[in-house]
Amino acid sequence: MRATLLAACLLVSASATAQQPAQKPTFKKPAVNSGLQTGTFNVRGAMNAVVGGSDDCSVPDAIAGEGSTPFDNGIATTGADGQNEYLCYQFGSSAVDNDVWFAWIAAATGPHNISTCGGTSVDTKLAVYPGGACPTPGSVIVCLDDSCGLQQSVSVNATAGSTYMIQLGCFPGATGGTGTLDISQPAPPSGNDDCSAPDAIAGQGVFSYDSSAATTGAEGQTEYICYDFGSSAVDSDIWFSWTSDFTGNAQVSTCNIASYDTKIAAYPGSPACPTAGSSLACNDDYIGCANYSSLMNFAVTTGSVYVLQIGAFPGSSGGAGTFDISSQAPPQAHPQDECAGALAIAGTGSFPWDSASPGAATTGTDGQGEPLCYAFGSSAVNNDIWFSWTANATGLADVTFCLGGTSMDTKLAAWPNACPPVPGSILACNDDTCGLQSEVQFNATSGTTYLLQVGAFGAGTVGSGTFDIAIAGAPGGPGTAYCSGDGSGTTACPCGNGGASGAGCTNGSGLGGALGASGSASVSVDTLVLEASQLLPNQPALFFQGDNAINGGSGISFGDGLRCAGGGVIRLQVRFPDANGDCSTTIGIAAKGGCQMGDVKRYQAWYRDPATSPCGAAFNLSNGYEIAWGA
Repeated sequence: MRATLLAACLLVSASATAQQPAQKPTFKKPAVNSGLQTGTFNVRGAMNAVVGGSDDCSVPDAIAGEGSTPFDNGIATTGADGQNEYLCYQFGSSAVDNDVWFAWIAAATGPHNISTCGGTSVDTKLAVYPGGACPTPGSVIVCLDDSCGLQQSVSVNATAGSTYMIQLGCFPGATGGTGTLDISQPAPPSGNDDCSAPDAIAGQGVFSYDSSAATTGAEGQTEYICYDFGSSAVDSDIWFSWTSDFTGNAQVSTCNIASYDTKIAAYPGSPACPTAGSSLACNDDYIGCANYSSLMNFAVTTGSVYVLQIGAFPGSSGGAGTFDISSQAPPQAHPQDECAGALAIAGTGSFPWDSASPGAATTGTDGQGEPLCYAFGSSAVNNDIWFSWTANATGLADVTFCLGGTSMDTKLAAWPNACPPVPGSILACNDDTCGLQSEVQFNATSGTTYLLQVGAFGAGTVGSGTFDIAIAGAPGGPGTAYCSGDGSGTTACPCGNGGASGAGCTNGSGLGGALGASGSASVSVDTLVLEASQLLPNQPALFFQGDNAINGGSGISFGDGLRCAGGGVIRLQVRFPDANGDCSTTIGIAAKGGCQMGDVKRYQAWYRDPATSPCGAAFNLSNGYEIAWGA
């Protein structure tokens, strides 16, 4: 889901100190020729003539107002000014290579967008400083490396008549070139950008909205039920005051009718601006909806007024679209509401669950009141449904919601296979392990069946998504492969370069890099070996470890492949594949990765593909591989 989140997908060196800014991996950007290039130069005339930027900040090119300005940093040098700004520290460097300078005079007061997005193929880096002279160290207003692919867009609150220095350069090591620098003012926000002035709507139907120029208000930004993918914020939000024409269950949806990553919430209608903690429902990505669109349900009464917040996932832009309000049928009994109706599942992998349909789950009497489940003032597992799971291996079983399969505040328990469960026989129970999501671990025996109780912390909370099960020592090696480039996940390979099942996206050899393992996933024995194949011969391959499976295990586009492992990343070892494209680790993975008994870690191999890169990024990644570490 989250290409916008890729600035958060940072491979941080294990030796980085707490004082250092977070770093992207050195392999994020493929190595390029950093030498100066031959080319042409412009003889520049008066202000507003064709310009390309000055190589010296002491004599910047003068520009004013809004519009597009050509730039040319193809033969620019890297000056000493503006090279050590903290805000510019991204991807391991604060440098702005091959930089040219503009002294820009703002014609209006307010936010301005300064951008190279869509105006060049150069890997640009942008910084803005106050004043019209060479900048004072530490005075940078804003600085960005990648915000739209390899190009940038920054926003500056400018004052009419004031001069600002714009530094336009390259990511360190990239080659300069030509393009256009665009300066514009965003459209003013709509009237319902403020919750105190919502648009009034009523009844059922499809309603239009436009949040293209919306700001992010202070209200409705910290609701715990809105916490998803690391944030409870609702960006670029606009507001509606809706009067219900029915009593029952209301469904508000942007599902498949929004073209961007929406996030929506509902609140009681009085007062208009919501009180913190009063949210009735909230959703970011509803399973089965395209474009990361949203769907939520909540109880309503005829004639009552409710406040609807329509926004975007943090970091995403708003847009124009429609949302739908409809009445849903009366709730039906959920077939898994009691353990007698437990759904049979087996083995490892990702399993769907839905406590909202068919029929919303209630809080049954089975599996309630266990001291092991006591958390935040309650031992209840609310609105619970049941699964009957049979293990396919003997080892430490890990059942988790931590791979991004839901935004709901889950609660999870495991029991021996006895229905109703015997009080006190519970094997494991958890409320919050990773944010508001849950994870339990217990020793499982191959062929033995266990009961899994899937519920919520909140008394009125139901939802849907997936949970994942892994076992240390499961068949097929000590771990489980995931996130292959065969199209089985929600994220496609970057340029149609899909690979085979169990491997990454196709590289220049016509195959996808495959990652597996051998040995024991035991922290005390530490004999596990990560094994990569179908890579490019003699090109460096980096094995790395992460805490999370990105985007629910489907990964996100990165280079020529999919980035599948992230969070607390540790670079394990660089190896060079042999003539067949095979290589493996030679270190103690548990020791290097700081693994403890019960940890579930995700692994991946990044590798170079400089000559035959199908998408032009010059690097690719294997599939992901998950290990549940035992004693």
